[in-house]
Amino acid sequence: MARHLPNWIDGYMTYMADTEPPVAYFLWTAIGTIAGALQRRVYMPWGHQKIYPNMFIFLMGRSGLGKGVAMGPALDMFKDTGLPAAPDAVTIPELIRVIEGSENVFENPNTGLMETHSSLTVYARELAVLLGQKDIKKLAHLTDWYDSHDSWKNSTKTQGKEELIGVCLNILGAAAPDWLPSILPVEAIGGGFTSRIIFVLENTKGKIVPTPRYDDKLRRLKDELTADLSYIATHYRGEFNFTPQAKEAYIAYYIKQEEDINQGIWPVKDASFEGYANRRALHLRKMSMIMAAARGSEGEVSLQDFELSIRILSNTEANMGRLFGAVGRGYHAESLEKVMTYILQFKQTTRSKIIRAYHKDVDSETMKIIEATMLQMKFVSIEYAGGDAHYTLNENWDG
Repeated sequence: MARHLPNWIDGYMTYMADTEPPVAYFLWTAIGTIAGALQRRVYMPWGHQKIYPNMFIFLMGRSGLGKGVAMGPALDMFKDTGLPAAPDAVTIPELIRVIEGSENVFENPNTGLMETHSSLTVYARELAVLLGQKDIKKLAHLTDWYDSHDSWKNSTKTQGKEELIGVCLNILGAAAPDWLPSILPVEAIGGGFTSRIIFVLENTKGKIVPTPRYDDKLRRLKDELTADLSYIATHYRGEFNFTPQAKEAYIAYYIKQEEDINQGIWPVKDASFEGYANRRALHLRKMSMIMAAARGSEGEVSLQDFELSIRILSNTEANMGRLFGAVGRGYHAESLEKVMTYILQFKQTTRSKIIRAYHKDVDSETMKIIEATMLQMKFVSIEYAGGDAHYTLNENWDG
């Protein structure tokens, strides 16, 4: 069995070229899909550690930009290969069982030993469904699983002791930025969880395509992409290492980045991404393995792979700095508390009444984000009429 395409990422970009979503969505969908196919079967030795290619990639943008359109075909191909994937709506106990059910073994060609791994990819077209409403416990578990521990143990009253061997969790998700305040607690911004995420933020469609084509050529390309993804999943295993040229370039990059950080120069100009900046080199090592696998290398990471990873990541980082600034108003916990207290008192009210009462604390844009948060909390029902929003306290509210 041989691969059909010279580069899987290029093939997916061609397959999606006649659709409307931003190009960056196709690109990062392809990167996340290859990461999922590689599983924990490949790694880069790094001192006392092994770096695995799993990633957390979040496509961010307003509704209608085509985040789901960009992800959908890749998910179909991924499922066609038989690779383990998890549903969007899954609780922590369920996710533990799914990860446990993905356990498999392979022979490491570098050691000749059989190794056990529990690799899983989540395609979350709606991150709010996957992550829940400021679910700190779930975020803590996801953060822990990102680090691909050899053994992960958990004790619960109902399930007893649970152990996952060789965890390798890969997430490709999507959300609108205005949902982040209802998904992430304040303490998660800039911390361990978000520092592990590549946020792919776009504002406009890539192009306007009134009548997208889908012909025999694209059908053949889909078959080739699916076959090559299956090849990557079954044939790639063992060590990936930088070539001498690539290693030299990485060392130069790393020293320069650390010098810049010490001088207060960050790759993303937002204090919320300082934690991310400290993990940036890790992201690049993972991406370099993925770029190498995409072009058909089964162990050698070239200078071109590393340089391409830097270009892609730098282009993406140019937009990342706007992400939390755009939703920062959503973290006005005091304002949210005032609004909820007012509604609890009167049971029914309107947006205009609340703004008149708290005009020093909230404006119309802030209220829209607060409304989204209250809906996610199932605190109120909202009807829009006469140019105003009418809130009714939910009878079942027990917060």
